[in-house]
Amino acid sequence: MKIVKSDRKENTVFLSVEEDIQAAIDLMDVVYPRVAKTAKVDGFRKGKVPRKVYERNYGQEPIMKEAVIEAIESAYQSAIKELDLKVVDNPGNVNIEPYDLEKPIQFSCEITVQPVIKLGKYKGLKLEKADVSVTDSDVDTYISEARKKNGKFEQVAAGDTHEIGTGDMVRFSMAATCEGEHYALWTRETAGTIVGKGPYGADFDSEVEGLVLDAEKTFSVAYPDDYNNPDVQGKTLEFQIKITQIQYWVEPSLTDEWVASVGEYKSVDMYCKAMREKLEKERADEAVATDRTTVLTAIVEAMTIAVPAAMINQEVDQQFRQFSSMVERQGLTLDQYCQFQNTGVDQIKDNFRPDAEKSVKERLVIKAIADSESIMADDTDIDAYIKSMNVPQFPDLAACRKHNIDEGMFRADVISRKTLAFLVDETKWK
Repeated sequence: MKIVKSDRKENTVFLSVEEDIQAAIDLMDVVYPRVAKTAKVDGFRKGKVPRKVYERNYGQEPIMKEAVIEAIESAYQSAIKELDLKVVDNPGNVNIEPYDLEKPIQFSCEITVQPVIKLGKYKGLKLEKADVSVTDSDVDTYISEARKKNGKFEQVAAGDTHEIGTGDMVRFSMAATCEGEHYALWTRETAGTIVGKGPYGADFDSEVEGLVLDAEKTFSVAYPDDYNNPDVQGKTLEFQIKITQIQYWVEPSLTDEWVASVGEYKSVDMYCKAMREKLEKERADEAVATDRTTVLTAIVEAMTIAVPAAMINQEVDQQFRQFSSMVERQGLTLDQYCQFQNTGVDQIKDNFRPDAEKSVKERLVIKAIADSESIMADDTDIDAYIKSMNVPQFPDLAACRKHNIDEGMFRADVISRKTLAFLVDETKWK
């Protein structure tokens, strides 16, 4: 293999390579089984035609063409390795000269590669450290949220004058007309909403607020052009409802009895002290992540990094796959989600793009700093990291290796964490 030309312009390498024709000739035996898979010769099954029989029927040309492609692929990989190129996409503008048994194989292409990161200042930065202080008001709010989570719905009894408010779970009978015509989809003996989060829109819920059990009401709602139900977009619906059930959320009182029911707390004072300690730990843990983000953001924003579109697109696709899996776990297809949210795949991906570009830049910078500072991860680091994940099937590095799990991802994550910790330590916090 001979590299004829290798010119780089920003993130594109223009490559021209020659390979000895003998390399392709030597590969003819290797590629023949692939060629034979499509051969049709009387008396033989596909893929079972002997090479001599094949050549009598088709000649050597199809085999040689496949061998040339194989030789080019091998030469391409060798050139990438020799030039130490960090390729991020399939080659483009590939040009393969017609082969000649008397000449070397010649081909050229354009290769998109990772950008060269020219690091600026990343040590000794003066930045604002995350506030980890916890006030009495913070603790009160924290306990209030805990009480909300431990509450329950209670049903309004007949004759009770409880007025419907935000968060109440309400059931009702409903008749709906859409611009004068019966709308069957929303005409039901039993319908429901959680006020403030209901399926019929905020204006509908506001009409329900203030009503009491057994109340009846007729009202209209004008739906916007971008409402998530295409049937009613830009239309006005009239509703007739009767409230048949109301449930409201009741929080437990902060008493010795209640705190004993949610943990090993003998008194309200003991519970409040434990909640303060828990909140302080959470704030400290959050501060670690916040400080890392603060440092990394400051470093990245001070640099100009031209990220190839291919790298951003790959990150967008990765985030989109994760999002699609999350939607499916919620029991929806992606098409259903798009219909409910009045959006499409392209719009969802466009929303991911800014964060995707930021993520790519951060990874590139972390890698460049790790290389500059010779930050590495040994087996002990990786083993500790895997153990911290607490996955019973793969408790340690040895188990992962036994199951042939690629440890490269673990190694990269450990190096990233060590690099971020290094940057935090090197920062002059205010």
